[in-house]
Parts: sequence; structure tokens; C-alpha cells
Amino acid sequence: MKIRAATPDDHDAINEVILDAFDSSERAVVAKVAFDLIGDATAQPVLALVAEHSGKVGGMILFSRVWVEEQAACSCFILCPLGVHPAEQGHGIGGRLIEEGVQRLQSLGADLLFVLGDPKYYGNHGFSADHNYEPPYPLAYPEAWMVRRLNVNEHFGRGGKVRCSRSLESEELW
Repeated sequence: MKIRAATPDDHDAINEVILDAFDSSERAVVAKVAFDLIGDATAQPVLALVAEHSGKVGGMILFSRVWVEEQAACSCFILCPLGVHPAEQGHGIGGRLIEEGVQRLQSLGADLLFVLGDPKYYGNHGFSADHNYEPPYPLAYPEAWMVRRLNVNEHFGRGGKVRCSRSLESEELW
């Protein structure tokens, strides 16, 4: 499995992964958010990666810019979404996509990476709910709001309210 940067030619394959990986109640919203983020100037820079094997895309991940209100100098991103085709799940592809993204974000000097997701899964990939960063909106499951420190600096732990791009600012997405 090769992890590479997504290209415009991957649009249909990414859409197929999302439609197959997500529950019928979520898939249309997740696909819309993913493609909105790619074109959203307020989310830039966006890092989109795909996992490809034998010319077929089996997984995708997207990272986009977010801000901590009280820390203007802090470079922050959010992981949203991560999808792996059901036939490819359980083979570590999601973890490989996360780690490749983390390495690329670290090389760009990013400080923090946020995610709203399954605490057990993302906890296995270096994310923790033990922090004082407030999500953009109140959450039904606050333990699902997690952060991973990407670079050693004074920003981590200071906390603050996270703000996101226009594509993620709808309270219904949270």
C-alpha cells in the first residue's frame, strides 16, 4: 500500500471510499465536507492523502487548518475525515494514513492536531482527550474531542477555544 498526496484525478475514488466507508446516515455529509474543505480558502493549507494499492484507492484522509483563539502563533490542524474502504479495514491503513499525515504536518512546523472521533481508535494513534482545548461547539461526547502534540513548543497545554474553517463551522457537524 502506497500513501501519496491526493490529486484532482482522485476525486471519484475519494468519493467512493467515503460512500462505502461511512454509514448511510453520514456519508453524504462527510463527502460534502471533504470536498468543501479542499476548496475552502479558510481551511488552507489542506493536506489530502490517499492509500493506493495496485492503482486502486482504498483509503483517504484530510487535514485542514484550525486556530486556537488565544494562541495566534500556534499552527494547528484538524483531521477530518478519515475513511478506509470496508474491504481494506483492519489492515492498518487508517493508522498509516494518520502517521504519514502527522509526519508531513510536522515537517511543515505544525504544533497541534485535533480530531473529533472514537477515543479508543484515535487514542491508539497518539491522541488524547486530556487537554484544555475547547471545541468550536458544545459536544454530546466531549471525550471524543482529542489532540495530538506534533512539535515540542510552548503552545501545548495552554489551551483555548478552537476555531475552524467555514466548511466546518456548522454546529450540526459537531
